[in-house]
Amino acid sequence: MTASNDSARQFPQGIAAEHLRLSRTRTMLTVIGVVALALLLLIGLSGFLGGSTVASKAVETADIRLTTSFPAKLRNGEIFEMRISITPKRDIDNLRLAFDMASWRDVTINSLVPAPTEERGSHGRYLFDYGPVAKGESFAVKIDGQINPPRWGNSRAIFVVYDGDSMLAAEPFKMTVMP
Repeated sequence: MTASNDSARQFPQGIAAEHLRLSRTRTMLTVIGVVALALLLLIGLSGFLGGSTVASKAVETADIRLTTSFPAKLRNGEIFEMRISITPKRDIDNLRLAFDMASWRDVTINSLVPAPTEERGSHGRYLFDYGPVAKGESFAVKIDGQINPPRWGNSRAIFVVYDGDSMLAAEPFKMTVMP
């Protein structure tokens, strides 16, 4: 007997020679599966579905310089970080940050550092008071949050900086949440 004769080979119980032969269909399905997995990995690495780099924006008015950084594209369940830096060009008696309530719909805010001296909701906005900030003193706020599962799609909101009730700057931002 020759070694190439499949019928002469001894296979374990339940395994036959036809199990070792790959059909043309099985070979094509394997290739398609590998290509599909590679494409999925490339799309994920591209940032197209979220997790892309964080963009920084700067706004300068007569009263302050405002810099914000926030990921514009997120995914459900993703934890994100928003940074706000304010440098006043004059003394501010009561720095107040305001966020549209709609911007934090289905978002869990895990931390707000430093903590505001007062926080409340009023006229469709969340308001956070921080007290006085001296001219030229840089004030930074870090917000950590997480996108809740019901949230998806595009939303636009406005982030506003006040001195008491007097508006100093407004920064519109757009957030896209991918499912």
